[in-house]
Amino acid sequence: MSKFGVFWCFVAGVALAAFVVGFPITFAGNGVGGAYIAGGINVCWITAVAGYGLLAARAGRTEQRTLAGTEVRRTALARIETSQASGEAPKFMIHMGLTTAADGVPAFRADTTAGVNLMDVDAYKVGKLLVVTYDETRPWRVSVVTNPTPEWSQRLAQGAVDSAPWETRVEEPRAAVVKRRRWGRVGTTSMFAGFVVGLVYLLTTVSW
Repeated sequence: MSKFGVFWCFVAGVALAAFVVGFPITFAGNGVGGAYIAGGINVCWITAVAGYGLLAARAGRTEQRTLAGTEVRRTALARIETSQASGEAPKFMIHMGLTTAADGVPAFRADTTAGVNLMDVDAYKVGKLLVVTYDETRPWRVSVVTNPTPEWSQRLAQGAVDSAPWETRVEEPRAAVVKRRRWGRVGTTSMFAGFVVGLVYLLTTVSW
């Protein structure tokens, strides 16, 4: 699948070259320039979306295969320390900073994101408690549990979580982020190569 992503990014680069070359062609009085401009920009954004989308999907699958069999999820209560909503009704994305407090281990800070309906937004305000799960070996991988078990629902109703110091905050190592972004650089490189090839080809073959 990554090969198709690279291919479509290359095509996007060629289309971008056609868009750029279309302007001097038009100024030179050649009527085909308008077609290069219109066709180039339309093909460029469609193929760029397809190419980067396929590369992003490949990166996600690679990460999931890496995590498969090694992830150990643990349930805990968490206190919302920061909360910021984005998007439009009726569905919002809530970006939160949490203090996660699991049994028998020190509480720690971590960030997470949850998709929330308009009717449930009040449950995600600062100071509220949530039931979450996190990966013991990668504690920055925190997920909100929207339908906790009766036991955890009772603990949520009766529980209390003290804020953990900022120094306890955990986040994904930069090396892992860089590795995931590598696919984006592959797409950009392929697009640039397509642009150069397309530019050279069009400048040497188009009648001015």
